[in-house]
Amino acid sequence: MSMAPIPPPGSDAEIRRFHELQEQLRASFLRFSRDPAQPYTAVVIPSQSFDPRELAKIPGVAHYEERSLFNLMLLRHPRLNVVYVTSKRLNPLIIDYYLHQMRGVPSEHARRRLLLLDCDDASTRPLTSKILERPRLIQRIKERIQTGDMAHMVVFNCSPLERSLAVKLGIPINACDPDLASLGSKTGSRQIFKEAGLRPAPGREGLRDTGDLVDALEELWRERPAMRRAVVKLDDSFSGEGNAILELRGDPALASVAPGEASPAARARALREALPRLRFEARGLTWPEYQAQFEAMGGVCEQWLDAPDDAGALEKRSPSVQLR
Repeated sequence: MSMAPIPPPGSDAEIRRFHELQEQLRASFLRFSRDPAQPYTAVVIPSQSFDPRELAKIPGVAHYEERSLFNLMLLRHPRLNVVYVTSKRLNPLIIDYYLHQMRGVPSEHARRRLLLLDCDDASTRPLTSKILERPRLIQRIKERIQTGDMAHMVVFNCSPLERSLAVKLGIPINACDPDLASLGSKTGSRQIFKEAGLRPAPGREGLRDTGDLVDALEELWRERPAMRRAVVKLDDSFSGEGNAILELRGDPALASVAPGEASPAARARALREALPRLRFEARGLTWPEYQAQFEAMGGVCEQWLDAPDDAGALEKRSPSVQLR
């Protein structure tokens, strides 16, 4: 019986096949939870599939692939196999450390069920991109999956790259559909808050270019004339590294066009001229670089919520959560 052809990346056929695979995930999880002694395979792909320019802002990002090594604890199940793929070969001492954390499981027994693979490629591109370029590596992963539909991919985040790899491997991903990724962006998060009846910081979302940004800042300042500063955020940034602060009252050129002092048109011109003076959270970033990213991924602008005053009259909290 011939194998069905692999659909092209991003095609409707690939997306349909991905959804078919995802339908298997719940059933296989339920079967394994009822009988953890049956064979199962977890393929760990700790790829940081984000904009490489955003990743470059994070110190030590080259070691982030090691953050998923906690998945080696899955080897506590006696018939579960783990395939762990990285850009470069992992230090054997690190693997030994994790394997010796599993009490009651001989490290040699766990090691026999662990396959470590690497691309021998230290470039800053996402790991999944590197894997997709290496058919022989994909074949080695597939050969290790000998548990039929009792297998899934474990990922750091799920983008169209991971979807393509899942289809090539013929297994589902324990992650959100990449078509829903926009809901986790800065714009998507603000929209969800509003739909849920939660009040986000005063601001504007869905901004696509510099013109949108200038108009949004002018409208926001006009609505809130006492606003002292604003924050601009790249839609798909993280760790605060895509944020930039715009001083409104502390910048003489802007203070002179504050609401009540100048027309909206004059204020918009001054705001456009002030954008190169944004204070970026990421070190060494310039306005042309930030502008290029903003126009590529879009973003939001918000009123900067000031910290408590000396009398403690204002309390500011910034909750954070990650869901899977």
